[in-house]
Amino acid sequence: MTAADRSVTAKLAGFYKPGADAYQYGDSGWMYDMFARGQAWRAIPKFLSWCVSGNVIATLKWMTTEGHATTIHDARALEAREGLSKADFFHKFGFVLLDHRSAMTASDWLDSGEAFLVDETGTGAEEQARFYMAADTPAKRIYAAECEALLRELFPGAHDFFLPGLGVRRGPDFYNLYGATVHADFPVEFELAGEMNPWSDLKRQREIFLESDASEFYQVNFWRPVLPMEGPVTANPLCFADPRTFRSEDLIKAEMTGQVSGGQMYLAARHHPDQAYYHYPDMTTDEVLLFRNAHYRKGDEDNGDVPVFHSAFVHPETPKDAEPRRSFEYRVGFLL
Repeated sequence: MTAADRSVTAKLAGFYKPGADAYQYGDSGWMYDMFARGQAWRAIPKFLSWCVSGNVIATLKWMTTEGHATTIHDARALEAREGLSKADFFHKFGFVLLDHRSAMTASDWLDSGEAFLVDETGTGAEEQARFYMAADTPAKRIYAAECEALLRELFPGAHDFFLPGLGVRRGPDFYNLYGATVHADFPVEFELAGEMNPWSDLKRQREIFLESDASEFYQVNFWRPVLPMEGPVTANPLCFADPRTFRSEDLIKAEMTGQVSGGQMYLAARHHPDQAYYHYPDMTTDEVLLFRNAHYRKGDEDNGDVPVFHSAFVHPETPKDAEPRRSFEYRVGFLL
């Protein structure tokens, strides 16, 4: 018997209007310190500098987005209807849910969370990239091998895995702020993704790819609720889009400085009614969501596949006493 479809309608944030520029820039250092870190003493001098920087108008445009009431379809029901293998489902839709009990403990997840090192710490972007990949953490010692094994099941020919030491931990006890705007982590041009995100190690990974005999580069995002969560995710669950439903004109390159060393460039989106969004209701700590973060082909590296846009959202049926979401995001690259 097929489970009932649990699609919902919720407001998704962060969309640009149809006439918005295809490139946006935001100087967000003072906002990050004030609202994410709660450190007014850091934010105030940055705010004063920002006021005379010449970036005020651009940053205000970057911030000018809107929300849309959106149907967020039930991906569990979608998998049941499609009747595909996990590998075939991922290759069709760009995402899939796997059963997986990790050997990581609650403290392991905390010890593997990345710190957002901004420019004034003196940690350069390339140094940050090396640390991000090589940090001796439980994720590097335990979770990396678990993720590699899962990827080998979906991609039997995968090799040269880029397994970081750090991931993105969200929720109480670490970084209690969820990414609640629709976005994708990197632009579709491989060279641009590496150059504009020097903290990410993508530049080095691209060079290895170009010098190799491999024909494809992938980066897959492993997203999951983690211990010490007890119940399924009901507060701030993650939704994600079918990348096939995005048009090239929906994509906006957004550059942001002030949060990570060297700055970053990600993809934002213009809203279009044909875009299809999904979620897996009631994800548990024994499940992991895999979605395509990047896919580039040799000889056509600046025309990569549209990545999977994603965002936290407020589920309309979230109980008032819902357990806070604790989650971990881990980006793994590899060659094919």
